[in-house]
Amino acid sequence: MNPEDKQELLAECLAYFQREKGYQRILERIRVKYESLGHLGGTIVLRDITAEEKEALSGFLKKDLARHKNVSVKIAQFEKCLEETRFSGVQLKDLLEGYFHKKLHSNKETRQRYKVERSSFFEELAEKYYGTPGGEWLIAAGQKKSYVYKTLIQRYDTQKEELRRDLEIVCRAVNQLPQSGEEKVHLPVYASLLTKNPHALDGETGCGKLLLVALADYLQCENPRNAEERAELYYKAGLLIDEVSNYVICCGLQAFTAEGEHLGWTGFYQAGEPLLVTLSNLGHIKRVVSPPSQVFVLENPAVFTAILDSVREHSQGQRQRCIPPLVCTYGQLKIAALALLDLLAKEGTLIYYAGDFDPEGILIADRLCARYGEKLRLWRYTAEDYAKAISCKFLSSRRLKMLDSLQNKELVALGEQIRQRRLAGYQELLLEELREDVLLPGKF
Repeated sequence: MNPEDKQELLAECLAYFQREKGYQRILERIRVKYESLGHLGGTIVLRDITAEEKEALSGFLKKDLARHKNVSVKIAQFEKCLEETRFSGVQLKDLLEGYFHKKLHSNKETRQRYKVERSSFFEELAEKYYGTPGGEWLIAAGQKKSYVYKTLIQRYDTQKEELRRDLEIVCRAVNQLPQSGEEKVHLPVYASLLTKNPHALDGETGCGKLLLVALADYLQCENPRNAEERAELYYKAGLLIDEVSNYVICCGLQAFTAEGEHLGWTGFYQAGEPLLVTLSNLGHIKRVVSPPSQVFVLENPAVFTAILDSVREHSQGQRQRCIPPLVCTYGQLKIAALALLDLLAKEGTLIYYAGDFDPEGILIADRLCARYGEKLRLWRYTAEDYAKAISCKFLSSRRLKMLDSLQNKELVALGEQIRQRRLAGYQELLLEELREDVLLPGKF
């Protein structure tokens, strides 16, 4: 029989077996048996056979199965019966591969192929970053004795492409760490430079967890067990983290108690240093004054610090530093932040507020607009600014639903832009514009 005739006969055979549903379970059992043994052989048992199966198999096996509840079939017998049909010449293995649309492999072969493919996956990435600290870590991480080995294998099995992306980010993150003597970088800013998502390297993300392990290996440290050890590890790597707390941080502001000028605040004001203020501290303060009668309020501590560092550098060498009034709320508004802003608003201070372009950030801005009215101005919160700050962070429908409660007209319009694009925007991506606004005298 020539190849064309064989293919035509196989096609007819497949069409028949696919049409007759009574063969489905027995062919599935034969396939499983092949994968187990690595060859066609052995016996299979079908329990509680259906009327459809009885009808199909009775004719095929030339055996009356009408009164049978279970049936035992040797695979060799099934092959012999197939040869005695009009499909003589069709091999059972070819039938199974055509029926299930895949090549048959033994479990041993499948395991071996899986190991080869998995090794190639990690070797390909390691080769891409060969000779770099990130590549060296990746080679070590792929070995069974490594701390992270099991995690990598589990993620390879369930999130292969996400793992590939995270490993590439981690390798680049390790390779581009600030060198000794260089200025340290805040983790969210560093994450933005690498991925355009300031939260990509957060400690609770898969990527962030891998980075911590990679940093520990790179710096030859123990894997961190708590928040303090994580902060220390980041610091050794030249990265800074800022935890959300009940404090508010500020600079360029003066405070007064019932007795007069607060000398502690004055010292920080004159030194141009940021001051961490607790709610307890504010309880003794009667007035907070911003000399230029305006204050720049930022949601993000990393952006706050980056701007303050720029101001210091800009005024370096001057006889008297001119530190602009800045406040950082650390994300979600705390009582301490509101208490400080209340004192400033009471003095007639104009508050400029800038936050992230996500539902949570927009709602904070909306809340502040409602609280301070004409005394608050939205800062870098236009559709144009959103376009510059846009990231690849997808917003879920549940989070977008939060925008329904917005009251401020400007923010309602901005919320519609965010709803259409379904992507968050972050302050880190507007750092240069925010810095320029603060540094240029008379900008506002």
